[in-house]
Amino acid sequence: MALLGIAAWGCSPARYRESADEETYRIIREKEQAVLGEVANFTIERQPLPDFIRGIEPGQITQTVAEERPILAELFEREIETMSDEQLEAVDKQLEALLKLPREEIAELIIPTPPNAMKLTLAQTVELAVANSREFQTQKETLFLRALALTYQRHLWRPQLGLTTSGAWKREASEESGSAGGKFSLGQTIASGAKVALNLGTDFLEFFTGDRRRAIGSLLSLTFTQPLLKGGGRLVAMESLTQAERNVIYDVRQFARYRRSFSVQVAQSYFGVVQQRDTLINNFRNYISLRRGSIRNKEMQKAGQATMLNLLEAREYELRAKNSWIFARQTYSDRLDQFKISPLGLPTEALIVLDEKELEILRQKAEGGLATPELGVEQAAEQALAERLDLMNAEDAVGDSERAVAIARDALRAILDISVSGSAKTEPPTKAVKFLFDEGSYSAGVTADLPIDRKQERNAYRQALIGLESQKRSLSLLRDNIKLQVRQAYRNLEQARKSYEIQKMSVELAEIRVDNAKMEHNLGRATTRDVLLAEEALLTAQNELTSALVGHEIARLQLLLSTESLEVDERGLWFEEQTSARGEQNGEGKDRVVAEKEERQKS
Repeated sequence: MALLGIAAWGCSPARYRESADEETYRIIREKEQAVLGEVANFTIERQPLPDFIRGIEPGQITQTVAEERPILAELFEREIETMSDEQLEAVDKQLEALLKLPREEIAELIIPTPPNAMKLTLAQTVELAVANSREFQTQKETLFLRALALTYQRHLWRPQLGLTTSGAWKREASEESGSAGGKFSLGQTIASGAKVALNLGTDFLEFFTGDRRRAIGSLLSLTFTQPLLKGGGRLVAMESLTQAERNVIYDVRQFARYRRSFSVQVAQSYFGVVQQRDTLINNFRNYISLRRGSIRNKEMQKAGQATMLNLLEAREYELRAKNSWIFARQTYSDRLDQFKISPLGLPTEALIVLDEKELEILRQKAEGGLATPELGVEQAAEQALAERLDLMNAEDAVGDSERAVAIARDALRAILDISVSGSAKTEPPTKAVKFLFDEGSYSAGVTADLPIDRKQERNAYRQALIGLESQKRSLSLLRDNIKLQVRQAYRNLEQARKSYEIQKMSVELAEIRVDNAKMEHNLGRATTRDVLLAEEALLTAQNELTSALVGHEIARLQLLLSTESLEVDERGLWFEEQTSARGEQNGEGKDRVVAEKEERQKS
C-alpha cells in the first residue's frame, strides 16, 4: 500500500501540462504588457481554421484538382501552313472574338477555376496564414519555450522543498526487525548569493522478535553559507535569472516584429501570384494577336503584298509568344502551389485560388494618384531608430555584455566564504520531537582560495571585454542598417510611384503604336517587323505596369515595417485590410481599429 501511495503521489501528466501552460502564458502576458503596452491572445495550440475555410467540406480541401479543359485546340494546335483559306478566315474571326472577351473570361479558358474552389481575398489569406502557417507556428513555439525556461529559473529562487522516505525489513538469526525513515529538507537561495539549508530527518527501528524494543530518533540541522568576495552580491548571484527574464523580453519583441513582417511577406507572395496571373493573361492575348498577324501575313504573301521573309518573321514571333505563354502558365501554377505550402500550410492539391480583384483594387486606388509618404526620409529614419523592436533588443544586448564583463571580473577575485551550521538530535530512545539543543553540534568557518591560478578566468574576462566591444559594433551597424533600410524603402516607394506613372504612359503610347503600325502595314507603309515590335513593346509595357503597381504597394508596406509603423491585429491584418474584411470605409475602419486597440490596452 505504501508503494502504491508513493507511486500515486503527485499530479497527472495532464495536470503538469496545464500547470506549465498557465505559468508560461502568464509570463508572456506579463512581458507583453511591459514591453508592448498591450496583451495579445497568445497561444501555441493550433487554432481552428477561419470561418470561411471551416465551412468547406473536408474532402474539398484535399481533393485532386481536375485536369485543365481543352483550350480551343483547333485555334492553336494546327499550323497555319496546313490550313485552307476558308479555315484561316474562320480561325482569324474566332481569334478576333477571343481578344474582345473580358480578361476574366480569357483567364477561365487558360487557367480554369476548379469546381468548388475557394477564392481567397488578401485579408482572408493573411488570416488563414496566421492560423495555419508552419513557420508562424514555429515562431510561436520559440517564444513559448523561452518563457517556459524562465519558469524554472524563477523556481530556483523560491523555497526548495524535499521529502524522502525509506523502509526495510530484516531477519537475522532469530530476530526480525523493521526500520523506516524520512527526511524533510528546505533550501533557499538569497539574492546576496547566500544559501540556507534546513534538514529534518527521523529514523524508526523496531524488533519484532527476541528482545522486543523500539527506537525513534530525529536530527535537525541548519546550514548557512555566504560568499563575501567571488560569487557574492546580487549581480553575480542572480545573473541566470536576470538573463532568462531578458531573453523572454527579447523574444516577445522579436515575435511582435515577426508578426508584422510575416503579414508583409504574405502580401508580397500573394501579389506575386496575382501579378503572375495577370502576366499570363497578357502573354496569352499577345500570342492571339501575333497568331492573327501570322494569318494576315500569309494572306498578304499569297496576294503578293508580303514576302516569304515577312511571313517567316511573323511566325517566329508567334512561336516565341506561344512559348512565353506556356512558360508563364507553368510559372503561375508553380507559384500558386508554393504559396499553398508556404505561407498557407496547405497541401498543393488544396482547392484555392487568389482573388484577382485585389489587383483591380490597387488599380482603383492608383486612379487618384499613388500615395506618397507622410514623413520625410529623415523623420522616418528618426522614428525607426526610436521604435524599432530589433534595435531595442540590440541596445539591451549591450547591457547583457556589460554584465558579462562585470561577472567575469568578479571571477578574478579570491574566494572568501563564511559558513555557519548547527545540528541537534532528539532524546533517546523514543522522544522523536524533543531536541537536545544544548547538546547540539555548532560550527562556524571561513573558506578562502587565493587568486593564484586564474588563467581560465583571465581569458574569460578578456573574451567578455572583446564581446562587449563586438556587441557595441553590432549595435552601431544595426543603427546604420536601419537608416539604410528606411532610406531604401523610401526611395523604392518613390521609384515605384514614378515607374507606375511612366509605365502607364508607356501602355497608352504602346497601344497607339500598335494601332498605327497595323494601319500603316495594311496600307503598305510599314513592315511586318514594325507591327511585331509594336506588339512586343505593348506586352512589355503592360507587364511592367502591373509590376510597378504591385511594387508600389509592397514598397509602402516595407516602409511602414521599416519604421515600425505597421500595426497588425491578432489575425495579422493591418488596418486597411481590417476595414476591407468588414466592408467599411477607411475613415470609419481606422476609427474602429484605434478604438479596439485602446480597449485591449485598458483590459
